[in-house]
Amino acid sequence: MAKISDYTLMPAHMRTPFGTDSFSENRLSLAKPFNFMQDCQVMQIDCSGMGWASADSKARDEWSWKTLLYDLEADPQQALPISNTDVEAYMTELLLANMEASDAPREQYLRLDLKAPASAH
Repeated sequence: MAKISDYTLMPAHMRTPFGTDSFSENRLSLAKPFNFMQDCQVMQIDCSGMGWASADSKARDEWSWKTLLYDLEADPQQALPISNTDVEAYMTELLLANMEASDAPREQYLRLDLKAPASAH
């Protein structure tokens, strides 16, 4: 599995702070600033094996690792996934363009099995 990190200045989940194990020497580092960060560094906390990218989570949440596209006008309940390689290729192009524009970290490209641009962190 590829490494997955949280990038933050406020180490908190939605309702709870990160556990102290998140700040161990082998999990915490400073990340180079992303384009939108006005040259400020942030904490990069390795969350691999924390349920996000483990083999167990992949087996448990198999649906979250598959490509699922829906026609929301024809199928607002999202009951019938689209199976169309042209549409998937188009959506992948849009995703890549938005990831590059957002300065997504290289690990996110790896996680999605996409080729990262040379400019990716």
